[in-house]
Amino acid sequence: MLKKVIAVTLVLLLMFPNYAKSSARLSASQKSRVNTIVDVCTEHWEEYGVLPSTCITQAFVESTLGKYCSGNNLWGICSGAVSYSSLEEGVIGYCKVINNGYYKNAPFKKSTKEQLRAILDGGYCQPEGSYYSDACWLIDNYNLTKYDKKLFKKLKEKRQRKLKKKRQKMLEEKRKKKFTCVYRENKEDFKCTVDTTIIPKNETIACYYNNERVILSEVKSGNVKGNFIITDNALLDGLKVYVELTGAKG
Repeated sequence: MLKKVIAVTLVLLLMFPNYAKSSARLSASQKSRVNTIVDVCTEHWEEYGVLPSTCITQAFVESTLGKYCSGNNLWGICSGAVSYSSLEEGVIGYCKVINNGYYKNAPFKKSTKEQLRAILDGGYCQPEGSYYSDACWLIDNYNLTKYDKKLFKKLKEKRQRKLKKKRQKMLEEKRKKKFTCVYRENKEDFKCTVDTTIIPKNETIACYYNNERVILSEVKSGNVKGNFIITDNALLDGLKVYVELTGAKG
């Protein structure tokens, strides 16, 4: 009966554009439910891979976003016989259904319509009838894909944080790099030659051996690159020496 009501409503919306324009808005209660769905789907994306817009669309088709349902079961799960203690729990229940193996091609798709198509192909609604076309109409007219922006923004920020962390780790590994000490009698060669890519701007490096600073010399970031340190101490000849940052210099 509910699906017939939704179908009739959709026909009216299509026949009367002005009615469609005035109706393509969410009520306050619907907006509240949508916000909860977006938050839960975004938080659990890596676990379930369900787009917020897909979850919202099916809740719209099955229960007009909670207007015709009970027990926070907005998706008609188990023909509506299942109840959830909260909407958050209901969203998780829905995400678990999408990941139960019947809809194996649906999770982690980036397109709402593609994900919905995979869900229906898995048998979510049989017979399908006009389910897909009705759902696509809702997606377009309510611009439901806009709710995925929060998800995609969070994923981008997470990738950026991960990349930044990786780069920081690589830099730290460079800073811990060991260099070979080389003795030179010619005092004019008393200098430190290192890979200067490890040195941030306006900082200097110092040489350490056995966790104690060895006064060889210091060098600011420049164009000189190498893998050895020239020293005036013959006892250090051939030893591995750490090169580390000493801090910013004015």
